[in-house]
Amino acid sequence: MDNIQKKCLDIAKSLSEWFTNIAIQNMKIDLEINNILYDKNLNGFLIYNSDNGDIKIIWMAVKKEFQRKGIGSKLIHQLVLKVKKLNVKKIKVETLSPNECYEPYNLTRSFYEKMVLR
Repeated sequence: MDNIQKKCLDIAKSLSEWFTNIAIQNMKIDLEINNILYDKNLNGFLIYNSDNGDIKIIWMAVKKEFQRKGIGSKLIHQLVLKVKKLNVKKIKVETLSPNECYEPYNLTRSFYEKMVLR
């Protein structure tokens, strides 16, 4: 695991209300085998892969003190620009169901909906 992957994992570990220990273990694998985008100061990251010709966001995290400062939006924008060059038509994301009433994920869903990723 390289330094960037370790820093991404450290961000996720600091966000225990979003990422369980099992999620961290899965993320460790995903960091090794998927694509990673991150901001220049590594305050946030996004892991994605190809899913039958679409792009699927697997994990996304921004350090708590940098949330709501545009880093997540910039990462999504960076991904959109990248996939447009590949002529990909759809970016997908999965998170907890809207039926799950858990405040951190209410914020997560709200962010993705604002970005028009449903």
